[in-house]
Amino acid sequence: MVISRKFALLINESFTSQTWNLLDWYGTLWHYSIMTLYNKSDNKLTKSVLRVPFDSLTLRAVTNELSNLLIGGQIQEIRQPDINTLFLNIRNNGKSHHLLLSCHPQDARIHLTQSRTPNSPVPFSFCMALRKHLENRRVLNIQQQGFDRILHITAGGSTEAPFTLIAELMGKHSNLVLVDSEFKIMDSARRISKRINRVRETLPGHTYMPPPEQSDRLSPFAEGSIDAILREIPEMDFQKPKALTEALMQIYEGMSPFLAKEIEALARSEDSWEAGISKAWESIILPSAVLQFKPVMLLDGDGSPIGCYPFPICQSTLKQKSVQSLSIGLGEAWEVISSHKIVEKAYKETSQRIHKELQRVERQIAAVNEALKESARYEEFRQHAELILGNLWQIGPETAEVKLLNYFLDDPVEITLQLDPTLTPQQNAEHLFSRYKRAKEAEAGEMERMSILKEEREKLLNALSKMEGMEEKQLFDNLTDSLLREGLIKQTLEPEPSAGKKKQEFEGHKIRRIITQEGYEILVGETATANDYLTLRIASPNDLWFHVRAAAGSHVVLRTHGEPTRVPRSVLMRAAEVCVQHSSQKHASLVSVDYTLKRYVRKPRGAAPGAADYTRETTIDIELHG
Repeated sequence: MVISRKFALLINESFTSQTWNLLDWYGTLWHYSIMTLYNKSDNKLTKSVLRVPFDSLTLRAVTNELSNLLIGGQIQEIRQPDINTLFLNIRNNGKSHHLLLSCHPQDARIHLTQSRTPNSPVPFSFCMALRKHLENRRVLNIQQQGFDRILHITAGGSTEAPFTLIAELMGKHSNLVLVDSEFKIMDSARRISKRINRVRETLPGHTYMPPPEQSDRLSPFAEGSIDAILREIPEMDFQKPKALTEALMQIYEGMSPFLAKEIEALARSEDSWEAGISKAWESIILPSAVLQFKPVMLLDGDGSPIGCYPFPICQSTLKQKSVQSLSIGLGEAWEVISSHKIVEKAYKETSQRIHKELQRVERQIAAVNEALKESARYEEFRQHAELILGNLWQIGPETAEVKLLNYFLDDPVEITLQLDPTLTPQQNAEHLFSRYKRAKEAEAGEMERMSILKEEREKLLNALSKMEGMEEKQLFDNLTDSLLREGLIKQTLEPEPSAGKKKQEFEGHKIRRIITQEGYEILVGETATANDYLTLRIASPNDLWFHVRAAAGSHVVLRTHGEPTRVPRSVLMRAAEVCVQHSSQKHASLVSVDYTLKRYVRKPRGAAPGAADYTRETTIDIELHG
């Protein structure tokens, strides 16, 4: 594949021969990755062309609308489907209004909605507190605190003391808090303890402390507030792209980066900075001071809404349309945005799972390539064995190496053979004949495994290709189910347990966990009782069980996920090496290791801890160097 080779050379000019064997796979995957980025630029999954924030100006406009609609209304129903989201059903003047309050770390907002998200099966404690103190009460007041992203909704009855629901819409610090008339906290969506925030605890029974005020900054709605920024103009370096934006955020409270950029965009459209700033004040700040707004909805290239703002936006070339109500427009926009977020999340999760399996297949292909290199030496093992047998007369006992003429070559040369001094020359030859037989048999198995892996890779790449046309979560779910049925991806595993949970997992037994580069898990018992626990309680019937032959050592279990025949030979060798390292034979030069399915391992009645009998074993010879 020409593209893949060029791409690889751009990254690194010193690829090994093994890497070149994988270039076709990298090139194909790179092609799909680039096409994914390219295709998604015009795809409905991409909604991040311009992020319209729910900032202080938006809250000011929404507060004005909600005050006109909801004050005097009765709170008839309260629902909390998740920790971040709250719904209040408020009936006023013969109409029911559904108010959404979200303290989501990235999407905190307040607006009217038509959504009827199902309630949580088990009510949150915060929801129970709200129902107790707010349900069937009348909305007495809705007020923004200064020009900050904080809203107070006060409700009460004719005789009871009022309660206030406080919405703090401040990014990752967002929260919903219920307080009584003396501002004692009844409960909150997120309970913040002193361990998390030493200054502002939001625990029941504590006195509510508002977020710190920006006392050093000026309200943009104060009379003559424009003069403060005009005085800064001579000091500004307008060669900097965000000079005015940064100055506005330093001078005025509640000035979001989005609003500051909008003012700078308007200012740059005029001949002078003074004229431009005056235009921005007349277009945005002065109307906002008297609660006069011109809400718009922004639409992306295919006409889908990506947000709403109280005024037309100058910094974007996207299509904008006027809406009668900012709050209702936000509700409509977020219905679409939320559905896109669900699809986007499904796309990301499915893509990550497929790429993870592609990486696994790539690692296993590399391992099979290495195994095939070893298997390709089988003729060499036979030749060396015959050279030893043909020269027994010149090889003495306990010989570690010998130089022999290799007459199998067209032009014979002298070669050096390494021998095991603890074996006789005949035994060394027999060992090489044994390696010749196993390597020759392994070659056919590894070739078959390579064919299976390439087929898996092709199916996974096809699944990535299919994802590009999907715009519904159900389609991603169907694809995932199909891949699971074919065994191409695995069920999502629980997060790796912490150190404390690992001890509880093995009930205190000393069992070591090793993860191979191919992603397989090897478990090693480090005591006699741990060996028993590992073999009798942890290992599954189709896991592979290892033990050094005729010597003391640890029980070693290789997890196979129910597919022992698909374990690569490189993983079998790794498990056998681990077995030798945890045995009395770890200093020997050649060690035989038996392995079998755990189903063929049993503990004799009355045997000592760690003792076991096994049948139907296969033997691997492990050579230790140095």
